Order: sequence, then structure tokens, then C-alpha cells
Amino acid sequence: MSHLTLPTVSQNFIITGDFDLRTGLDADQGTGTMYVRNGGIYVSGLTDLAETTVSTTSGPFTVNGTGASTINVGGLVSITSTNAGESSFKSTLGSLLFETQAVTGTLTVESAATGDSALFLHATAGQLQLQSDSTSGAQVSVNLYASDTTNGIISLTGAGSGNGVQVYATNTTSGKIRIESFGQDNNAVGVYAPSGGVEITGTKKILVSTTDTTNGVHIATATAGVPVRVGTASSLTTIAGDLTVMGTTTTLNTVSLTVEDNLLILNSGLATLGADGGVAVRRYQTANNATTGDVITTPNPIQESGEFQAGSATPGTLVLALHSSISNDFYKGWWINISSGPAAGQIRRIKSYIGSTKVATLYVTADNSTVPGSLFSDGLDLVTAPSVTNTYKLFSGPYVGSYYDETTFKWNIGTTPTADSLGISSETISQPQAISTGAHDIFSQTYKNLKSTAALKVITFTLTGHGLLVGDKVDLSAPRNFTPLMTAMIYDVVTVPTVDTFTILVAADTTATTSAAANIRILKSSIIRVNVIEALDPSVGISIDGVSQVEYIEILKTESGPYHEIAGSSTLGSYIVMIADFDDPTGACATFAFSSSGTGGSKSRMSSSRGADGQRLDATWGSGEKIKIQHSSAGSGAGNYKYVVRYSSAI
Repeated sequence: MSHLTLPTVSQNFIITGDFDLRTGLDADQGTGTMYVRNGGIYVSGLTDLAETTVSTTSGPFTVNGTGASTINVGGLVSITSTNAGESSFKSTLGSLLFETQAVTGTLTVESAATGDSALFLHATAGQLQLQSDSTSGAQVSVNLYASDTTNGIISLTGAGSGNGVQVYATNTTSGKIRIESFGQDNNAVGVYAPSGGVEITGTKKILVSTTDTTNGVHIATATAGVPVRVGTASSLTTIAGDLTVMGTTTTLNTVSLTVEDNLLILNSGLATLGADGGVAVRRYQTANNATTGDVITTPNPIQESGEFQAGSATPGTLVLALHSSISNDFYKGWWINISSGPAAGQIRRIKSYIGSTKVATLYVTADNSTVPGSLFSDGLDLVTAPSVTNTYKLFSGPYVGSYYDETTFKWNIGTTPTADSLGISSETISQPQAISTGAHDIFSQTYKNLKSTAALKVITFTLTGHGLLVGDKVDLSAPRNFTPLMTAMIYDVVTVPTVDTFTILVAADTTATTSAAANIRILKSSIIRVNVIEALDPSVGISIDGVSQVEYIEILKTESGPYHEIAGSSTLGSYIVMIADFDDPTGACATFAFSSSGTGGSKSRMSSSRGADGQRLDATWGSGEKIKIQHSSAGSGAGNYKYVVRYSSAI
């Protein structure tokens, strides 16, 4: 920028008073133009210029001074530069204000350049403010508009350490800030913070919405592994509509879970994959140095134990005994209790296992994670490594799983060391578990509307893959379109012509239409397989209808009568009764056969043996009474004989 040197010699051309330049009366008198060539013009005082053109052909036009410069006109103000370089409006100390106060006035700051900074508003030390005091609710007060509908970008960049870039509506009643783009790309409006965060807060509803019914609203989908958190520990989060959760693990950290639907559906895996659907409960167990936790205090026999070999080391390597499994990862997920030596009392979880070397790698502290959705806290470095011949105990039941086995078509309950995306199967179950409950109702399998044909007394049923054998019993009900209609009752399977058909015999010759059918219940399908049935109370025998029952009857040693009733017997029927001294295997014993139609029962003593005191067991069955027993002659001494009575009935 150039500066004028003011005149100091008084002989210069000086005009005191007004100096008017006017257009001549004739064309040859000139246009009233004053030319200043190869020098400057200095104006001090008020200067009123009519229509004026300043030409900068020979040099720039510069206004200098310590006072303000004001352009105040009633018409439009237009400042245009056709130069390809940089145009600058700059205030080095004060504010730079672009303002229009007319009701319909327009202030346009425009650039035709195509570079990155085509129009650049820059406050080097203070605040840059775009403000509109418009009161028209139908118009946009401040409009930042990029008309390029393909690549138009509006960027607000703030490098400050405080508020950075702030877009602020001061009207607390109806003030609004609207950012709008007509671009058609997925990022037509973008908010970017490449080195920091983005925060959206408000005291009323915050709405994120789109009309795109295919892609919808995406949150945190650009980078894999980014945790997403919604709500606070005390907030209520509501998800309307269907919810799909995709991933390996879904963790619900709640006190209680309420599912209002009537049905919870778990997808069962293919039987060929060995992974079945079910529910697993994690038992409480943590890695610790105090021998605590539910898993490692299991009262059942320890799943496996042994002595360490050489090579165990901190933070997490154990070498198990020579007799350990030869299968890789056999002990994966198991808990180990170091039970003797300098490392005794340390409880750790096994992460992996190599069968050929017997090396078990533990979860260590570095394996733990506090990231929501992948929480893990089973890792803990070994404080001390065990020595050779120190002992250990292994526990395979961190989870109790309940699942449907697609191979055996049965529901199972058992412990398992893992419960992950592979599900539960018979291969991962370590031990079946006990059930404590009330009454058990076990129903036979029932098949309805079986296709039926008749040939004299032979009725043939079609049931694909029935698995029945000759002599099995089936319960027939709801027969239809037979003549005569057979009785609904239990029948024996007479023949098995094919794996898909079986026959029964009815009382009379029968015909059947092509729509003949019946319901069949396979009685042998309700099976309980056990080795031991144990009485809950030793003083009360086990009672199974149609199967032998047990009672305990005590009789005074010196008593020779009256008879003592078998409470579980009836007033009619057919019984086999076996009696023996409960406390003395060499004592009195006997076997009776009874039969009665309710008018007094017959008795047959099948076998009998006297006791050490000479007592002999006897029994009777009176009319309208239950079966009774006694001993005679009487024994001797104080106390009672305790007899165990086992009896079975045909009905």
C-alpha cells in the first residue's frame, strides 16, 4: 500500500474556499474532469464528489488514515474485482461490519473464483459473526447455501480450544437453526471432528430421522469394533417395532429381565453340526487366590485331578499330568484349583490346551476387557507357579445348560464348560444334573388320525417309523368310519408288517371305509430309566401305582395280636406280599398271595421262615378290609420288630 507525502512549501498551488469542476458549455471546453498524473491528491476536510470514477490503471487506489472511512449512499453499493488474484477486506484493529438496514435491502458478498477459498471471511484474532434480526417466520434468517447439488460442501471449521465453532439462535422462544443440503450423496450433510468428538445436547426432544426405508438410520457403522452406548444407568430406553441384534455375544447387565411375550424362541442348530439350542446359567466363579467360588466347591466327585509336571510358569502356563487328555482344547473353559505347594489356593480358568504337550494356557489379566458388549474378567496372572508333583483339581461345570438335543430328540439338563455361539450339545455336556421339583407328569406319545384299514378282526394302522415291536401295548381312542366301531381301550401289537405299519386284533369282524382313522397312544414311549429310586423319607415306602410298593410296619416284640393294616393295599384285587425283618436279615420273613373281589380274600402262604425269637409272620384279608399282618407266637424282650412290607397289585 502506498502513502502520500504531504506538501510543505507554501508556494504550491493552494485554493482557499470551494473549488468546483464543471462540465464545459461546449464540447471543446472539456468535461469538467481533473487529472492527477504521476502524483497524489491529498484532500483534507469534507469532500463531496458527484458521480466519480477512480481509475487504477496506473496504480492502486488507496485510502489511508487513522479515522474511519464511511461509504453511505442511498443506492446499491457494488465492489467488483476482475483480477484473478486475491481480494481482501481487512480490519487490523477493529471490527469489519457488512450491514443492510433497509426493510427489503440485500447485501451480497460474491466471488466467481473456483479455488478452495473462493470467498474467505477470516477473523484473525476475534469473533466472526453472521447475524440476522429478521422477524419473518416464513423466511430463513441466515442461509448458508451451496447450490452445487452434486458436490456442494459447506464447511464450518473451528481450531479454538473453547467453543470452536458455535451456531447460536438467541431467540429462546422460537429461535431455530437449520442446516439443509440438496445434495444427493449419503453425506450431503456432514458433521466431522477428525481429532475430537461431536456432541448434540438439548433440553427437549432430539430427533434423528430419514425417509429412506431401505438404508434407514445408521449409527457407528463406519469403523468395526466401535462401542455404542444409548442412555444412562438410570434412563429408560424404548425401542419401538422389531429388534434385530447381530453379533457373537449379547450381554444384558440387569437386576431382572421381564419378557412380556408369551413365547421365547431360541433357534436350534442342525444336528449334523453338533450344536443345539438352549439356555445356559453361569455359576458364580472368579479367578482368585482364596479358593472361593461356586464351581470349585462342587460337592460331587471332582471331575479330574492330578500332579503338575515341570514347566509351569507365570503369568499363565500350567503343565498338567501325564494321564491328562490327548485332545486339543479338551479343558478349554474349565476352572483349575491348585491344591498344594507354594501356589496353593490360586483359582484360574483355562483358555486353551495342547494335548500332545499337556500344556494348559490360562486366561491372564491382559485378556480382561471392560468394553461394553465384550466384558470379560476371568483373567488373572499367576502369582506363583506350581512346582513338580504339586496337585490340582479340575472343574468342568462353569455353566448349567438346558437344551434340546437334535440327535436324540430329548430335552437335557447338564453342566458344560462353555456356552458360546456354538451352542450346547451332548459333546460339550460334562455331567447330567439333578432336578428338584414337585409332581412329574410323563405323557406317552400320541398320534392322531392314523390311516386305518380292516380285514376281519385285523386292524392295520400306518405310522411312519413307529418303532413298535410285537407285544407292545397301544391305547386306541376316537375310532371313526369302522363297522362295527371297535372299543376304545388298550390293545397289544399283534404284527409289524413294515417299519411304517402295525396291526391289532379286535373282538369282531370289522369293515372300514377309505376315511377310517383312529388315535393311537404308544404306551412304551413314557419311559423312566434309573438305577436307584430312593425314598425321600425312610419311614415311608415308595408307592408306584401298578408296581410294587413298600411300607414299614413296627410291631411290639411281645405282641401276638391284633393284626396291623397295610395302608397302601385295597379291599379287593390280587396282591403278592413279601415281608421281612428290616433290622435283621436273619429274622422272620414270608411271602403271601392274596385274591379278593371285595367279599373276603383268600390267602396262600408261599414261603415262610421263623425269626431268632421264634416269631412267625401271618396275614389275613377280611371282607371289606385291607390286608393285615401280625407275628405269632410272640417274641421276647423290649422294643419292636420293624418289618419291611413290599407288595404289588395287578390293578
